[in-house]
Amino acid sequence: MPLPQARESRSHFVSRAIDQLIAEGLTQKAAVGKAEGMFSFYTAPGGGSGRKKRYRTGNRRNSVAKGFKSVTKWMQGAVHPSRVGQFTAKAKRAGYSTALAYANAILAHRVKVDKLTFRQALFAHNAGGASKARARA
Repeated sequence: MPLPQARESRSHFVSRAIDQLIAEGLTQKAAVGKAEGMFSFYTAPGGGSGRKKRYRTGNRRNSVAKGFKSVTKWMQGAVHPSRVGQFTAKAKRAGYSTALAYANAILAHRVKVDKLTFRQALFAHNAGGASKARARA
């Protein structure tokens, strides 16, 4: 199987790979698709910088790839900075001691709320369960 060379352009790699893949017995259409996919998989987003190791962000034990933020702060980008703390404040105003308790009440339909608050509750419920699972591990 062909692999992209360092600094090789997409068109050069695809044309080179198609010939090799057709020789291996693939149809023209299948060879084009496989060559395009291989180039996308093995090169950086800028293209043509050689083979890169991919890290799964779901597995927290992997080392952090260059260009990625720390794995310990993986959820920081999930909430817009202007909305940080809004759901907790709503929970306090509603008389709940924690945001997770308020989220569970909303998801059990004991409390009627607007669409944004429902989505915040769903996020808090999922995030709260994720933090408990990480604490047990």
